[in-house]
Amino acid sequence: MKFLKSILPFLVVISLTLSGCGVASIQISKIDEVASKKVASKFIRAIFNIDTTQINEYLDVLDSFGSKAGNQKFISKVNSYDKRIIPLLIQSAYKDIVDKRLNFLNVNCCLINKCTMQMTNLTFKNQFYDEKLKKVGYYFDLKLGFKFNKDSKEYTSEASGEIYLDNQNGIWIINGYVPYAKSYKLSNSRILELYS
Repeated sequence: MKFLKSILPFLVVISLTLSGCGVASIQISKIDEVASKKVASKFIRAIFNIDTTQINEYLDVLDSFGSKAGNQKFISKVNSYDKRIIPLLIQSAYKDIVDKRLNFLNVNCCLINKCTMQMTNLTFKNQFYDEKLKKVGYYFDLKLGFKFNKDSKEYTSEASGEIYLDNQNGIWIINGYVPYAKSYKLSNSRILELYS
């Protein structure tokens, strides 16, 4: 009986794996991999490439907050700012991003620190794929370049996170995004905080 109790957890894991529970071991097709990574890349670029245009749009959002025109103007400005990412996300994922203010983390960091941010390299790794549910997820690493208004030199940093996508009627759409960074440590040892 002791022997059975000691191997029972092992047998449960094997049976769940063989029955298809958990992440499927079948690899994503090359076409789906390319298509899903294209959508993920477009979203990550929109979140991490912050220039003066995005900063000015963000200032418009901030100016509309608490305006006499009310909440509708603010929502309209947020949707206008997010026009680059809204078509790439399912509605619940967009709501989660807005609720957690993930759409504004990088632009707020750039506004406070008077800089711009540019993604210079993006690498996807360790995909997980569920063919039955038509879902894929990736861990990603990226390199960033920062330019400060008073300095012509570019400083570098890194970021990483996770991104999840669903295939809905043959179209890949993002259903989740988790950034790992709480701050950026620049190549000159300066730290830019994301949450202030």
